[in-house]
Amino acid sequence: MQDLWADHGKQLEKNLRLNEALLRRLNLDKAVDEFREVLAVSVHGRNMAFIYFLTSSGLAFFMKSEPDFSITVFLGGLCMLGSFVYHLKNTRKFTQLNVYDTPVLALQKAINGFKISSISAGKYDFGIVAVWLATIIPAMLKLAVQKDIYESPLHAGLYFLAVILFILLLYPFNLRMYQRIYGEKLSKAAGLLDEVSQFEH
Repeated sequence: MQDLWADHGKQLEKNLRLNEALLRRLNLDKAVDEFREVLAVSVHGRNMAFIYFLTSSGLAFFMKSEPDFSITVFLGGLCMLGSFVYHLKNTRKFTQLNVYDTPVLALQKAINGFKISSISAGKYDFGIVAVWLATIIPAMLKLAVQKDIYESPLHAGLYFLAVILFILLLYPFNLRMYQRIYGEKLSKAAGLLDEVSQFEH
């Protein structure tokens, strides 16, 4: 009878270890999925910044005979190039990270670092997009309908006033979006990794 209870206890302990291992793997998979989802958003934004740079460069070359447009459009494109380079450095080390071979604490540190850098970059990303739009819209109007807003100081002033209002209205939304995408989702991933680390102690 004693041997029977001992065997039963060993089986229960084995089942418990198996359940802990399964739960650990499940939480790890969820954390990795959350992290990769956010990383994919960042990589997409990075790649779009390079496309916007190419668009501005091509447009600036096409309008090279009109320096008022070509110079401002190219400067907007350079802003996008700067954003691309920054996010390329920020995302490359994480896209090359083998998450399943990385210790949990190191993975938590990586996720928290990515969260902090991404949220910090949010206000600059928004500013760069605003500058890019402010430079490319007049050029597109010139090409599409032959409307030169720079010809009239009144039209130019109203346009840049509209740009400023656009920035003031959408900036809080931009902050909230970055907080939801990078703050909440990555915090959730870090929390799941906390539960994983508990099984390792």
